Amino acid sequence: MQAFDNKRVAIWGVGVLQVDIEAIYHFDDVIAYIDDEIEEINLITVERKQIITSNDIPECNDENVIFVLCTKDKDFAIRRLIEKGYSRKSYVLGEELLTNKEIYDLFRASDVTIYGAGNTYLYWKNIIESFDINIERFAVTNKSIDEFDGKPVISIDELKKHKGKTQIIVSSIYFKEIYNTLKDAGFIPGYDFIHLDTFLSIFNLTENKNGDYEFINRTKGYNKLLVILSGYKSFVWDSVFGRVERYLSDDTDVCVVTSGKEDETMKRLCEKNQWSYLSTNMNNVSLVTNMAISLHPQAEYIIKMDEDIFVTKGTFETLIETYNKVEKDSDYEVGFVSPIIPVNGYGYTRILDVLNIREKWEEKFGEIKITDCYKHHMTIHDNPEAAEFLWGKDNPAMSSIDNIQQKLQNSEFSYSICPVRYSIGLIVFDRNNWLRMGMFPVNGYENMGADEKRICDFCMMDGRAMVISENCIVGHLSYGPQHEVMRRYYVNNRDCFDV
Repeated sequence: MQAFDNKRVAIWGVGVLQVDIEAIYHFDDVIAYIDDEIEEINLITVERKQIITSNDIPECNDENVIFVLCTKDKDFAIRRLIEKGYSRKSYVLGEELLTNKEIYDLFRASDVTIYGAGNTYLYWKNIIESFDINIERFAVTNKSIDEFDGKPVISIDELKKHKGKTQIIVSSIYFKEIYNTLKDAGFIPGYDFIHLDTFLSIFNLTENKNGDYEFINRTKGYNKLLVILSGYKSFVWDSVFGRVERYLSDDTDVCVVTSGKEDETMKRLCEKNQWSYLSTNMNNVSLVTNMAISLHPQAEYIIKMDEDIFVTKGTFETLIETYNKVEKDSDYEVGFVSPIIPVNGYGYTRILDVLNIREKWEEKFGEIKITDCYKHHMTIHDNPEAAEFLWGKDNPAMSSIDNIQQKLQNSEFSYSICPVRYSIGLIVFDRNNWLRMGMFPVNGYENMGADEKRICDFCMMDGRAMVISENCIVGHLSYGPQHEVMRRYYVNNRDCFDV
């Protein structure tokens, strides 16, 4: 793999992921294994005496060392490396190495043997079958049954006859014992067999960025990437992209994406601004977003923005600053950062408080509650008058998002934590979190909203905060049910939307 040419590798975390990644990539020079909490079950190919703790890692003095993070607590590992003087370029998450089309194609083209006939397989059965692989048999070390889940069960001696003709997925908690059994029988780790966890990661990650596309590459290699989802609301483009052109700093790559179509207007706009352009044949927002991020491997911060978001001066800088400050100075691990977005189930409550206009809302629309917009208190999502109100109609306090932005920018540093599903019209997240959550889901999901659901699920279930910067506001034109009314409002009130 090109990233490891002339690199000395240190692997942080021993166990299944470490074993399979080493077997797949055959690193020439592993200089250290690092693990602070050694569990005997994870000592598969590494002996305890080979392992050092994070305290033993030397201060950074060699730019040719790269750390492959196979530990569960990658945040701790990253913090320790930064404390030791290592940069973000000095480590890679193990999962990032599992986007592997070669292994993916090999399993799709071969018959498959599941090693292990028990509850581990049954627990993951539906997901395994969703990948449409050809499972022919189960294998076990000590054969006591002839059939499992409608397939024949064979012994290790019988499995030897299929060597070179089958791919093996080890579906068992006894990976160490099975690894040695298979290796002793002549099967090659990482080629003939991998663990179920590795298989699931490879297939999930590979399928989530696998599709036909056209990419016009004008990447500069910056560590910040703005992905703009576009192609379907052309009537606001003059205002939306005019604001991006004016307020985006020069140290950020831009990739405009159109899902399921090519758009010549977008192509010309991108050429004018020297932005990258990506289109996919499949109309799937998750797919096109995943591909845009994958095609910008240097990007550490990802800014995802919808085509009906109106940014303000300082938006991008404030979001990145908030991300870093909350990570550094708070008790939270950040999942993503977003500005205050008034037409939003959480954002509308915050801007009403910031501007002290709760009573005006209550008089006009009734009760105020934080909402996901879809299950309760749906006025903010369904009522066109609510969107008009938050763009300034009969509400002078909100007649200019730019004036509000200036006020927020001059205020003390402030943020809040969204406690419910959040509508992600504009968010900043980092590449590591995108990988941790397995990218945005493509197969088996509806197109619209799958990306939103995935990242909110990830934040809630993996202990990541959904941070809202209260020093920043952007406009969101409307939700779907408000669309036609807000289209007319936009045309008749361009001074609210233009720079």
